[in-house]
Amino acid sequence: MRTIVGRAFYAGYHFLRGHPCTADFEFARDAGMGSHKQFLEWLGGRANLEIVFAGRLLGKLRSFRVEADYIIGSNLRPGIDEDAVETAEQIVEEVLAEYDAE
Repeated sequence: MRTIVGRAFYAGYHFLRGHPCTADFEFARDAGMGSHKQFLEWLGGRANLEIVFAGRLLGKLRSFRVEADYIIGSNLRPGIDEDAVETAEQIVEEVLAEYDAE
């Protein structure tokens, strides 16, 4: 289950990083935060609401991944793996389809 959650996050992340709507994102090594957090903040600052919403969904996936990767001693919430996969699918299939249609 933990692996599924992680793979769902990275599927959404790499899909968004490879999408034309994020072509002008540049990682700043001196920003004081990791690339995932920088990317999430960048997505949240876009004018296009589909991109902002995709960023919120990716943030949700990131929180699922953190729970799966770093809260090792506890049982994961039932269904978190299904929620993660559905959220990644939503990014790929629904949210940016609206962006591409514009």
